[in-house]
Amino acid sequence: MNKGPTRSHSAAAPSTVCAQEPLLFADLGSRQVVADFSAGHLSSDGGVLLLRQVDHGLGLSRTLAACFRDTRDARFVDHSLPQLLAQRLYGLGLGYEDLNDHAFLRRDPLLATACDKLDPLGMDRLNPAFRGAALAAPCTLNRLELSNNKSTRCHKLAHDPAAIENCLLTMGVRCLPKHAREIVLDHMRSKDTSALSSELIRDTSASTDWKSSNEMCVWPPPRFWARRLSRSSLNR
Repeated sequence: MNKGPTRSHSAAAPSTVCAQEPLLFADLGSRQVVADFSAGHLSSDGGVLLLRQVDHGLGLSRTLAACFRDTRDARFVDHSLPQLLAQRLYGLGLGYEDLNDHAFLRRDPLLATACDKLDPLGMDRLNPAFRGAALAAPCTLNRLELSNNKSTRCHKLAHDPAAIENCLLTMGVRCLPKHAREIVLDHMRSKDTSALSSELIRDTSASTDWKSSNEMCVWPPPRFWARRLSRSSLNR
């Protein structure tokens, strides 16, 4: 029995309608609270631009990049070494400690702008499959961190541990007060500050290495700093 062509009713399967109208909420004092969904590409990490300015002022990522050796073929490189380091450092500064966090951070246009990407939307990527994500994927950052422990064709960003140590020491000393004679490093494993012993703070013996305590390290000897600084270029 031929029933003829069936007719579909639009009411049975309504299409999804994305509301473009702003949502109004109760006012906050003299301020109006509005939720608007027509802003396009957004980022929730506006503080990354401040991190960028601090980094450019200190030269941290730029100096740290000099501690690495980049043996990649520049013809097939989307992310320069300073950009990779900036992405990782800024992510840490924003509270994203895990590399997996960069699976979505790589699409953040504001973070891409902070990392000096000319196209923060990533539409200029060499591989069309990667377009839309301006920054590096977690696997790329992972190779950056493990290149010294691997010997494959994918690990081509080896670093010099001694140079990195000297770089961090240089940056740390630059941030110290000019006439500082004692440095106390607090390595708390517990949030319970009552476990600290006041003797650790008063103990400024001639030891030139870490204290044996797991909770606090006192690192005071001026001659220790003199020896370390003499190895670097800080005394110039």
